[in-house]
Amino acid sequence: MPHFHGDPTFVGNLVVTDTDGEATDAGYIRAFEESSGNLRWSFHVPDGATTDIVRLADAIFAGTASGQLVSLNSADGKPRWVLPPAREARFYTQAPIVDGFRILFSDPAGGVVAVDAASGKVILGPKHFIPNPVADRTCWTRSLRRKPIK
Repeated sequence: MPHFHGDPTFVGNLVVTDTDGEATDAGYIRAFEESSGNLRWSFHVPDGATTDIVRLADAIFAGTASGQLVSLNSADGKPRWVLPPAREARFYTQAPIVDGFRILFSDPAGGVVAVDAASGKVILGPKHFIPNPVADRTCWTRSLRRKPIK
């Protein structure tokens, strides 16, 4: 039985949401037409999509139960890129953060990873640690000076 996770996002006239579940066929990211509720597209995520979905321009992003970060074209649900897990520990529950041209997300071991939203290339690796998100979206590294990540 699929379970809906996180908040959906709106892209034009589409409502995009994600699911996971006990069975390998339960994980999907799906877009529904807002006015009719008709399914526009569906992308299978075998291990389940477990985060809120975020959007940047014509792309959407979500984390999976196995620790992948997935980027899809919002119009047709086709994959743009998939970033493999950054560490041994897996299972994303925190939504990625859109920051200009970057997508930031915390890995399950407590690090932060920043990727270029267009290419999926890692800009900042998981060696940095964020104890708590901050309301103004500033990410702090663990250091004596607590420098913001730029």
